[in-house]
Amino acid sequence: MRERGFGLWRILWSFAREMGGKGLMQRILVVVIVLLVVWRILAAIGRRLNENAPGADSFSRFSPEARRQRKRWSESRRERPDELVECSACGSFFPAERALTAGDSRVVCSEACRRNLES
Repeated sequence: MRERGFGLWRILWSFAREMGGKGLMQRILVVVIVLLVVWRILAAIGRRLNENAPGADSFSRFSPEARRQRKRWSESRRERPDELVECSACGSFFPAERALTAGDSRVVCSEACRRNLES
């Protein structure tokens, strides 16, 4: 009978044929070899996908791309942040541009707080 395959295949095939077993050993060996080949192919595909994949780092808030996006966003908002002041009546903080004054230069957030402070 002619030897099948080449290299490792030929060695394994001849080994299985010498072991006898009327084909059972050959079938088992072929199944194992096929599974090994499929596993190696899938591992190679997985490595290739893994190299091109963004990875877990891209989903982190510390990833380089996320840092670049935050930097671009913050550079586009170069205006000064609003100054916050505290209401003398209720103690809440609000932007200074919306502040109202009550009599003796105290700052309040609304007309209701102004009335409460004056009464």
